[in-house]
Amino acid sequence: MHDNYLVFASEHGQVKAQVEGCERTKLELAHKELEKERINEAQRIEWVSEDVSSFAGAQRALEQCTVTPDIVFCCAGGAKPGLFVEQSEADFEAAVKTDYFTALSTAHVSKEDLMQAAARAMISKHIEGRIVFVSSVVGMMGLVGYAQYSPMKFAIRGLAETLRSEFQMYGIQVQCFFPATILSPGFEEEQKTKPEITKKIEEGDDAKTPEECAKCLLRGVQRGHFAITDGLVGRLLKASSSGSAPCSAMDLILLLPARVRIVTDLF
Repeated sequence: MHDNYLVFASEHGQVKAQVEGCERTKLELAHKELEKERINEAQRIEWVSEDVSSFAGAQRALEQCTVTPDIVFCCAGGAKPGLFVEQSEADFEAAVKTDYFTALSTAHVSKEDLMQAAARAMISKHIEGRIVFVSSVVGMMGLVGYAQYSPMKFAIRGLAETLRSEFQMYGIQVQCFFPATILSPGFEEEQKTKPEITKKIEEGDDAKTPEECAKCLLRGVQRGHFAITDGLVGRLLKASSSGSAPCSAMDLILLLPARVRIVTDLF
């Protein structure tokens, strides 16, 4: 995840943003690399290290930021592919915390302690900001080998769609990214436990480098798209399962039954 975050932060830094990160490892090296991307002296690049899988950890991360962010990317996560019957309770618990609670706690607030997280901080200071969630193409379709991961990405999609409607009253825009395969160190780790049938299905996948994914994400954010994808399969799945999310004219064209049928037959 570090490498994915770094290339995205590099892309984002080039549009005059203040970049802050909160991953636990390699942040000092990432900070030094991103400092080289600064456009001017006024631009700040900061990092904090916290476990954002809890509301308290997310709040501590936010409190260490020198300014209230006007855009927050909830990027933490990782998959441990495997067949459902061969995975343990610990595997599923880890997915809930790593893939879903990191996004939930960063965006929300602990009512018991009245701690401000991203949404509450923006609302209290009247910042019309953005919260960008990262789901996956398997957050729009189930796929053999991803029983530990896919449900969490569906949950993030559901959260994003709900907050998209709810946060309109505050002027906060919510967006969600649905990338396919990313050729990162995380992908290499996934291959160690991924079932052979899953690898076979993914053979024809249009895998992207972290740099390519970062460009797709940033382009979608800048254009104001709610559901952001990085390839044809993602676009077709988005069009055929849009839920309560808005559809573009191109999405409606892609809803032609013949084309949707092609996608379902592939999987």
